[in-house]
Amino acid sequence: MERPPRHRDEKLLSLDFILHCYFVQGSILAFTCYATYYYMGWVLGAWRPGVSLSSMPASPGGLRFNEASWPYLQTLTAYFFPTITTQIANVMCKRSSTSSLFSREFLNPRFRRESLEAIARWHPPRYTARVKIDLHVTGATEPAAARAFFALSASLLALPFKFLWLALLHAAVKLEDRVIVPFTAWLSRFLQRHYVLYNFISNPLIDLGILFELVLCYVFFYSPLAKVYYFAPVPWHVYLFAFHGMFLLLAFEEVRKYYRRKSLVPGMLGSGASNVT
Repeated sequence: MERPPRHRDEKLLSLDFILHCYFVQGSILAFTCYATYYYMGWVLGAWRPGVSLSSMPASPGGLRFNEASWPYLQTLTAYFFPTITTQIANVMCKRSSTSSLFSREFLNPRFRRESLEAIARWHPPRYTARVKIDLHVTGATEPAAARAFFALSASLLALPFKFLWLALLHAAVKLEDRVIVPFTAWLSRFLQRHYVLYNFISNPLIDLGILFELVLCYVFFYSPLAKVYYFAPVPWHVYLFAFHGMFLLLAFEEVRKYYRRKSLVPGMLGSGASNVT
């Protein structure tokens, strides 16, 4: 919001945008997907030096995926997972067009100071479970009676969870002075010293989005949904190998930002680059 608006004649899909997002980032993503795919083939023993890559697990006849072999489904998982790992780097780098993700200037100084102070001052909220069931039914129609029944049932089912949450918060309040206050103070000082780590985790919405993607991958690979989407679990080192795309994209974006900073005058550099949250 602190950047000036783009020129009225500037196109939304400019040549620079297309080359950057589709040609460069798309090429990195495609390379990562295929590299992980062939790495999974190497793990399966489908190819090795001197053996043709055509020995990779073949797709099922007629693309009937319900008849696909287990190794083939594993290669699908290996090909798909890098699309998640590279997007982690993409969403992190997009928070600033010029400031390095590994610099202290990446975050607005005021935001950094206030957020770290909020962490140091955090304490468990006080919570009181409120239970009120007041229901009057007089000559109710069948839909109204059904709504009243489900509302009452939902209130009753929620009671154990409310009291469990109340008990957890009560226990946390007891530990506040001895455990929580020292820990939050230490955490605030730790993140202040290790500012690069805080750059990565300072936006809760991005953190939740990344966590949601990883949890969704787990559900697709290890739950009964794997049979619906035709995935199969792979060894842990294949997942780890897929993160090379994240590092490639981070390296590319850091180099691009470096040359962009060199091309900007000092006054322009601070106007829109360091004010990210």
